[in-house]
Amino acid sequence: MAEAFYFIRPNKMLENFLISLYNIGIMDKNKEMKEKNAKAPVEQSKSSNTAKPKKKKKKLALWKKLTIIASSIVLVICIAFGSFILYFRLNAKDFYQASEKAFEIPGLSSGFVPQGLEFNDMDGDFLVSGYMKDGSASRLYVVQKNSQELKKCVSLLTDENTPYTGHFGGVAKFEDFVYVPHEQSLLVYSYKEIVKPENTDPIPCLGKISLKYSNTDYLKPAFVSVYANTLIVGEFYDGNEHTTLKKHHINTPAGNENHAIALEFNLNAKYKNGIDTRPTKAYSIPDNVQGLCIYDNNETVYLSTSYGCFEFSHVLKHAKPATPIDTEQYSVFLGTPVPVYALDSSTLQKDYKLPPMAEGIVMFDKELYVVNEWASNKYFFGKFVGGKWCYKTDLSSMNGDLPPVEELESVN
Repeated sequence: MAEAFYFIRPNKMLENFLISLYNIGIMDKNKEMKEKNAKAPVEQSKSSNTAKPKKKKKKLALWKKLTIIASSIVLVICIAFGSFILYFRLNAKDFYQASEKAFEIPGLSSGFVPQGLEFNDMDGDFLVSGYMKDGSASRLYVVQKNSQELKKCVSLLTDENTPYTGHFGGVAKFEDFVYVPHEQSLLVYSYKEIVKPENTDPIPCLGKISLKYSNTDYLKPAFVSVYANTLIVGEFYDGNEHTTLKKHHINTPAGNENHAIALEFNLNAKYKNGIDTRPTKAYSIPDNVQGLCIYDNNETVYLSTSYGCFEFSHVLKHAKPATPIDTEQYSVFLGTPVPVYALDSSTLQKDYKLPPMAEGIVMFDKELYVVNEWASNKYFFGKFVGGKWCYKTDLSSMNGDLPPVEELESVN
């Protein structure tokens, strides 16, 4: 028995020892779990507290990025806009330096697109013609030269007694007759009726002058000009939307190819509507001519040329040609044989650079007056570079030197 007890006792002691270890392990594990569970809310609280600033930090970073992007876009726009203004002002600085504001072109904010310009030195009134962006009745404004006051705005009726909605590319006055381009004809109006203060109704048409002799012999007028009892009616060619008859394309003696013509008519009050409808001569003119006037004792021809919003305009000073292209054989226009005179590089004396989209021009007291359509609501770019004004320019103070030969060919 003593031997048996000897063997059993150690086993019991071992068992108790193992049980104690197990219990201690359980206790330690329970203690660890309790501590872990106790720490979990604190850590969760800490993590939630630290998460909020992170989100706030992300939001702050996002707004910062958006602010930087928006600021950069505004800066780029301002630089581009400033460069735009600077480019056109600097490249036409001679014009701006030699010019004064004659009057503000009326109607620009209401959709008026100016085209033609005429000056009546008897009463000091300008006539400014143009069409409306929305296609409504075209307008004719009367502006007083000295006061720059807008005296009147009128609309016109066609020969069919319907509102005139044409391009109104030009306007010219001879005595009481006012001539307006319309399709392949001229419409005639009374100047007295136009300027009469109490007359607010559309001005009736006095008559229509056809510029079509046949389907292969006609002129589609774009501008008109009066000088020394003579009316000049010209067409516009750009090689794209606006084309002319092939017979009007002429290779001039100087080697230029002109694609348009202007016809000259005699004016006399004894004629019906003040005009002899048979042309007396023709001029072969360059492309993109928007307006014409003759000055300097009828020895100089000024042409305004322009096309496109971002292309500079030009006023070309030509010596009026004295000799026709062909002295032996005349060309037939509107069924009448007439001599043809070329306005080309051989007659070009000066080339003056102007801001884009110059239109009608007149010369008075040695100063050039010009209107442009660049500041109209249709194009609007000119609003930012002073395009809302009709300028009067002392051309003698502008450089106007002729460009190199290759540029001269592109102008013509």
